[in-house]
Amino acid sequence: MKHIETKSELEEFLTNPSAFLVIGATWCGPCMLMGPALEKYSEGRNVAKINIDKCDSDLAEEIKGKYRVMGVPKSMQFENGELVKDTVGKLSLQDMESMFG
Repeated sequence: MKHIETKSELEEFLTNPSAFLVIGATWCGPCMLMGPALEKYSEGRNVAKINIDKCDSDLAEEIKGKYRVMGVPKSMQFENGELVKDTVGKLSLQDMESMFG
């Protein structure tokens, strides 16, 4: 899993038919608590079928603006480049699996 910081990196990320992106911040307690669950979630997924990455809201102002990020962590699921589901707040591994498959 890498960190997306630019619009071009986001566009490349979204070329996968299914993608899961978490926008967080290094100073955000819930984001840090969510980190291990996100790592475990990404380990259990076939990267050919779903692309999973994260983005630091402080380093990616353009991305933060595009998706109207008002709170972090913000988890977003994309299908064919289109946002289909999003939620704000810390998610557990079970939450990610039930919400995003």
